[in-house]
Amino acid sequence: MLVAVSVALIAWSWRKWPDIQVDYGQQLYLAWQLSEGQVLYRDIFYNYGPLTPYAMALWFRVFGASLTTMIVTNLLVFASIMSMQYRLLVLLSNRFAAFVATLVSLLVFSFSQYLYGGNYNYVTPYETTLTYGMLFGYASLTCLAELIRLRGQEVNSSRRQTVMLLLCGLSLALCFLTKPETFLAAIAAAVIGIAALTDSGTRWKDQCANVMRYGKPLSLAFLGTLLVSVCLLRLGLSWSESSQGVFRAWSAVWERQPTKMGFYREIMGTDKVADNLLTMIGWTAVYAVIIVWLGAFVWTIRKRNTSMIAAIVATAPIAIYTVFFGDGVVWEEVVRSLPVVLALLAALDLFKLTIAKQTESTEPAAQRRSWLRLAFTTYALAMMLKVVLNVRLSHYGFALAMPATMVAVMGLTAWIPDWFTKRERFGNAFALGVCAVLASIAFIQLRTSNFYYSNKTVSVGDGGDQFWADGRGDFVKMLIGRIKHHVQPDQTLIVLPEGISVNYLTRRANSTPYLNLMPPNMTMLGEANVIAKFERHPPDFVVLMHRDSEEFGAQYFGRDYGRHLFAWLTTHYHSVTLIGAMPLQSEQFGVLLLRRNDLKK
Repeated sequence: MLVAVSVALIAWSWRKWPDIQVDYGQQLYLAWQLSEGQVLYRDIFYNYGPLTPYAMALWFRVFGASLTTMIVTNLLVFASIMSMQYRLLVLLSNRFAAFVATLVSLLVFSFSQYLYGGNYNYVTPYETTLTYGMLFGYASLTCLAELIRLRGQEVNSSRRQTVMLLLCGLSLALCFLTKPETFLAAIAAAVIGIAALTDSGTRWKDQCANVMRYGKPLSLAFLGTLLVSVCLLRLGLSWSESSQGVFRAWSAVWERQPTKMGFYREIMGTDKVADNLLTMIGWTAVYAVIIVWLGAFVWTIRKRNTSMIAAIVATAPIAIYTVFFGDGVVWEEVVRSLPVVLALLAALDLFKLTIAKQTESTEPAAQRRSWLRLAFTTYALAMMLKVVLNVRLSHYGFALAMPATMVAVMGLTAWIPDWFTKRERFGNAFALGVCAVLASIAFIQLRTSNFYYSNKTVSVGDGGDQFWADGRGDFVKMLIGRIKHHVQPDQTLIVLPEGISVNYLTRRANSTPYLNLMPPNMTMLGEANVIAKFERHPPDFVVLMHRDSEEFGAQYFGRDYGRHLFAWLTTHYHSVTLIGAMPLQSEQFGVLLLRRNDLKK
């Protein structure tokens, strides 16, 4: 059934996933240029690890450069993530809870669009490095789960254990080569996993010996993979540049200064700490009331059929309100309480494990499950650090909030029902009521996505590059025609401040290393350095494409930031054609094609 739901969702949202201007074009252009022989970090400026760009370039070399290639390979990555996640959820709860949680992840997170801009999905993510990072993070968790299981066997396979440790170290290293947020989550879970494996013996010396025993193979695989990565990058870079490339995702964090930039402070929620804390508390209170309300029905009614009916009666008003009268609720904030809930769950598991170790009263199987649950909860908590006070379904939440949501759904459909069942109540009735509420929330989210997808009626791109866009697509289609008329295939082009999808769709290269010159990159690079690069390698043509970047604290390129570069462009380029309104002047969309003054016709 989960496969059927996935197929239906893919068909419903088919080729409506990318944004025509923002972010995803960078993934296509990056893969295309690397597959043509360009070198990452030398020829193309990039803020994340090298693994994903070169993996995408490999797919382009093998299967051809097209959006179709990217869709198919990303769907395979997504299927792998879902498969590993489902297996972990079964180990942590039961098949029913794992099914419900996975269904929620499909309906709410995987193929959705909750904002004007696309790209926050698993088929064409704003940064493919994020989903690859999740893939390897889940791979390391899967290895840890197997190691914890092997520890409980009477006849332990030391060879299989070593293989799992090596695979875990490899997965962590590959995750390190993607994005910092995914690696931090994976390594936090790995620390818990190693603690679970070494949780035997009372002497400090025994504990240290166990840490060394498990840590050596894992560390060997981790460091060995990073060393191999440096050597592979050395094929196109110096040793110094190769080493810096392996750590590029981490150095970029400091260069970007996220704690000072308003955009990242808003994303994390540190711009309005008090307000965000109140919102989190408010949503936590709402869920507490629903749980108590539903739990009271389940607790007081002991007959099975009556209990089931009571659960539906208890949750029906909530579901009806959500679907028919909940337009005033900001439903993307429905996950705002997750950091509070998961922190409490992690603290509870840690407390139970501490008591169990002191009293030796817990069954080994239950103790292993508690360790694994703590590891997964820790992973989910760490994934939310970037958005900790402002967790949402939209934007980065499609990936960063999904594991935490899985924990919450397991708690509501497995752990709490089990608590009722052990006390001779019908826990399944509680799970049924929860499913009714979850179904109403999923319906609302699908309705929101359908609103945005129904507005994507403009077909852009040819053949394997075709996708559906909103109204901006008409302007871009006309621009592509003008570029093909005025710009020769061997001439260069840059779209400012953002819109490198045009380069990819027209197969015109960018003579500069910059995928975009939005405020964060301009801050990191320094405008003087950018101008110097333009002077050394001036593009033959420039496209000014309207882009409101107010979320970064500077609305328009050339007016609120990048003024010196804009002045340089006006001196060295002249207008060729204008489509729509003059860009970067008002709220109206438009594009302007410029030609370098000294370029021969």
